Amino acid sequence: MQCGSDRVNERIFEIVGSVKNYKWGKRGNNSLVRQLTVNSLFLDSTSDDHYAELWFGTHPSGPSQVIPFSKKEHPELNSLAAHLYKDADAAIGNTNHVKLANSIHLPFLFKVLSIRTALSIQTHPDAKLAKKLHQQYPEIYKDSKHKPELVIALTNTLVMCGFRPLNEIAEFLRQTPELTMVIDKNIVNEFLYVCDTSPASSHTKPLKRLFSALLCADKYTLSCAHRKLLERMPSFQPNDSALKKVLQALLEDFFEDAGLLCAFLFNVIELSPGEALFLKPNTIHAYISGDCIECMAASDNVIRAGLTQKYKDIDMVINTVNYKAERPKILRGENLQDSFLFSPFERIYAPPVSEFQVGLLRLDQESHIYVLPALPAISIVLVYRGSGILTRFPGHSPGYSYPLKTGRSYIIYKDTSVEIHVKEEIVLYRACPSMLSSLPA
Repeated sequence: MQCGSDRVNERIFEIVGSVKNYKWGKRGNNSLVRQLTVNSLFLDSTSDDHYAELWFGTHPSGPSQVIPFSKKEHPELNSLAAHLYKDADAAIGNTNHVKLANSIHLPFLFKVLSIRTALSIQTHPDAKLAKKLHQQYPEIYKDSKHKPELVIALTNTLVMCGFRPLNEIAEFLRQTPELTMVIDKNIVNEFLYVCDTSPASSHTKPLKRLFSALLCADKYTLSCAHRKLLERMPSFQPNDSALKKVLQALLEDFFEDAGLLCAFLFNVIELSPGEALFLKPNTIHAYISGDCIECMAASDNVIRAGLTQKYKDIDMVINTVNYKAERPKILRGENLQDSFLFSPFERIYAPPVSEFQVGLLRLDQESHIYVLPALPAISIVLVYRGSGILTRFPGHSPGYSYPLKTGRSYIIYKDTSVEIHVKEEIVLYRACPSMLSSLPA
């Protein structure tokens, strides 16, 4: 393996992510984000601050930086967007990236989240709505892009996602007096009647009225309902244990927020490590607790409705959310070893979008060498656990070695095969533009 600073032809570069210290993040050593930054150069991980998110990509709000090969010769980090602009032909491939003056922006944003308290109840607009919102309210909706996203659990992760099946909502309305305290009796009765007598296609308007009444309930009534719910929590035994966990968390942190009772309307899911959800645009959701990978189209567009002190556009959520009431599909990744693009040790999470996909690789044979086939697009690799050495696959020249340690991350240019020499079991995630966007959701 060659070393040195003359790496003009190199196609692998170490990068550092951007840490976000949002107050909902876990603190200090309790945060997986902090744990992952311990082995990353140039990141200050010594404080007991909140470590909420770690971003990888070229998004202007948190761009990654490229570590120079020789820190003595090049003490300043280089923006990944500017780095790719200088080497676009070799690096990018045929992706839907955005080329601006002196920079190139990738179509996806790759994150790690470490969640202490709930994130807001929110939706992300589809492409048509995003364009409209950006034109009308550019100070709130910063770009004109849609924002589908994928969440993959690293630890047990509580998520609210989409509306429950209607029969479950109806049962909660019958058995949960706190709900009927804050929602007009006529709206409740209309919903129950339609659920009992009409086909599913007739349920959208009654569900919309129910949801609207809950989000618009006054704070005093909500506080009374939440107080009664808090009093009976010790004896509250729902069939779904995840629901009780969510209610306990929200009663502690969001006592006067209408989003608390939304847990009775939304699917509540506890993802186990490796399980994932694809959140289509206009899908209502909120992350409650846990640690996870998140990959999304590179957009800032969020429409909030609850569980936040930030600006809430409740009317927009009510009028644009997808009211389809069903259980979401749990994804566990697919092994596509018959494809020349992927390693047989890789599980692929490939939603039906062009901007991104994520691969999960578990390499558990110590002293073994694994080969990652070349992709026709740039990729970002994050080492979640383990140690080893990353090199370009033999036959490429020149070849250099890179340390793989927990928290280290790299960009790998298009058409570049790599070898991984395992010292200690390695788990890594690889994000790139979609190679399989035709797969079903």
